[in-house]
Amino acid sequence: FTYDGNHNLLTTTDEEWNGGSYDIMYRNTVTYNGSNQVLTSTDEEDQGSGLDFTYRTTYTYTGTQLTMEVEEEYISGSWQNSSRILYTYDANNNAVATETEQWNGSSWDKDGKETRTFDGNHNMLTNIHASWTGSAYQPGIRITNTYNGYNQMLTQIIDAWDGSAFVPSNGMPYFRNYYEMFNNDVKKTAVQNASLKTYPVPAGNELNIELNFKQPAAFAVTISDMAGKVMAAWTEQPAAQYHKT
Repeated sequence: FTYDGNHNLLTTTDEEWNGGSYDIMYRNTVTYNGSNQVLTSTDEEDQGSGLDFTYRTTYTYTGTQLTMEVEEEYISGSWQNSSRILYTYDANNNAVATETEQWNGSSWDKDGKETRTFDGNHNMLTNIHASWTGSAYQPGIRITNTYNGYNQMLTQIIDAWDGSAFVPSNGMPYFRNYYEMFNNDVKKTAVQNASLKTYPVPAGNELNIELNFKQPAAFAVTISDMAGKVMAAWTEQPAAQYHKT
C-alpha cells in the first residue's frame, strides 16, 4: 500500500512468490481531486507478460455529492465504456435514486434502478429495485427497514413484486435485530483506611488510578472488562500514595 500526504490510499499491489522473488500480479491505482474525492480507480492484472490495464472507474461530483460512476474496460489498447451509475439526491443529501446503464457501442441503454426513501435521520426506510423492460422500469423487490430511537435497525423485510403489488415470497428473508444496554461505569470501591479514585468513567484505552493509604501497604490491582475478563493485573510494593495511568 502507498499513500499521499493527505493519507489517501494511492496504490494497492498484490504480489506472489515465485521461488526467488515476488511477481506483481495485480495493482490498483487511485487518483484524487483537491477535495480528496476519488477521481479514478484503475486496475491492472498480470496477463502472463506483465501488468496490463483491465478496468477503470471514473467518478464525477457536484460539490460533495457523487453524481456519476463510469466503468470502462481496456480492450485492444484503449479504454471503452462498459457501464455507468447515475445518482439523484434529495434536499437532505440522501441518494434517493441510482440508475444503472450499459454501453451498447454508441449510446447508453437503461438497465436497472433503485429508488429509496429516508427518514429525518438519514436512515433508509425503503429501497425498490427495478429492471428496465425496454419501455419502462419493472419493480422486482422492495426492502423495508425499521429503526429504534437510537437509529439502530430493528427489522428488514424483503418483498417481491407479483405484478400488481409487493408481497411476501418464499425464500425472501426477514431480519430482526435485538440490542441490549449495558452499564459500563466503574463502581465505587470501598477500601478500608484508604481512598480510591478512578477516571475517566467510563474508561476507554486509558484509565487513571489514584490510591491513598493512611499507612503504607502492599496491594494488588486487577482491571476487568464488562464481561469479567481480566485485562490487566499486577502487584505493588508498600506505598502510602499511588498514581498510575
